[in-house]
Amino acid sequence: MSPPISTQALVVRPEQKSLSLEEVVIVDLKPDEILVEIVTSGICHTDLLAMDGILPMPSPGVLGHEGTGRISKVGEGVHHLSPGDQVMLSYSSCGSCDHCRSQHTSYCEGLQARNSSGARSDGSSALMSPSGDRLFGHWFGQSSSSKHAIVNASCAVRLAPEIDLATLPPMGCGLMTVAGAVFNTLDVQPGTSLAVFGVGAVGLSAIMAAKHRGAHPILAVDRIQERLDLALALGATHIIDSVHVDDVGGKIRQHTGSVGVQYALDCTGAATVIRTMVDSLALRGKGASVGTPSSAKTVDLDIMSLLFGGKHYIGSILGDSSNQVLIPHLLELHQMGEFPVERLVTHYEVKDYETAFADVRNGKAVKAVLHWEAL
Repeated sequence: MSPPISTQALVVRPEQKSLSLEEVVIVDLKPDEILVEIVTSGICHTDLLAMDGILPMPSPGVLGHEGTGRISKVGEGVHHLSPGDQVMLSYSSCGSCDHCRSQHTSYCEGLQARNSSGARSDGSSALMSPSGDRLFGHWFGQSSSSKHAIVNASCAVRLAPEIDLATLPPMGCGLMTVAGAVFNTLDVQPGTSLAVFGVGAVGLSAIMAAKHRGAHPILAVDRIQERLDLALALGATHIIDSVHVDDVGGKIRQHTGSVGVQYALDCTGAATVIRTMVDSLALRGKGASVGTPSSAKTVDLDIMSLLFGGKHYIGSILGDSSNQVLIPHLLELHQMGEFPVERLVTHYEVKDYETAFADVRNGKAVKAVLHWEAL
């Protein structure tokens, strides 16, 4: 067993539904894990849903699942990574089930147990308070809202040493999820139409991915004008302000020769929006959901429209791929200027975490990134 390490982390407690920067203790490193000194961690909507009790995550514990950092130590069973390696962190997968072996690790049979149970797959936790109380962690195999994190090695994607982690936007969850939905789940083709419902960080990344694929037209639907303006700057050809447009589906058909869109992507998780998305599809059109619902978890769909329209509606999680394949591809696109996700990011020192989380909740920040090196 490794000697305990004292570090600082953002701890969520059930009675608060908020965070506090506290001292925590890392107590051991398993053979399939690495110890990472975190440089940055992104704030994802999924973290907010867990804080609010909508997604199941035991507490008190440490969230955060979009980390970047440098490896300090590797477990005895880790041979493809070394101390000093720079890594981007994503989700944990077993590597041995049918889905993992077919490079669809986002559908690992152990995904929930490995990423949202609050513990390792054996039920243990590497985190405790200075007084010895257990803290839940291993959120997406990493719990990277911390100066140091015990990370399952399957989460880590090695980066080139020349990459500046302080400026590289984390891509290990939301941005990867939606780019993979465009590339893999929908497989958007050049010259085909796509509508994106909800253009926060996830939806705007979909706009960039669709532009890279050569989609046209690309329609962005949202309630916030500033985000619609940014969608135009990043590649959308048309924008629809759903606050001022009563019939969003009709507006989409107006922009697509009255036929609807060939592809559509919901990034909101809202049942009413999903229904509008499916209704806006053209014959044999395909729609996908990547947004996690915060309220209603079911949606009423017109079966006859699906049946006679040959329409497809499908879910997509974590890029519908392998993080070891998709993240390097996105990094390559980023270096080419084809995936400029830095335009979405607002940077915060960890000491300003309350402001960062508030800015995400109220929409002031599209994508907030916390910096840990000053601690």
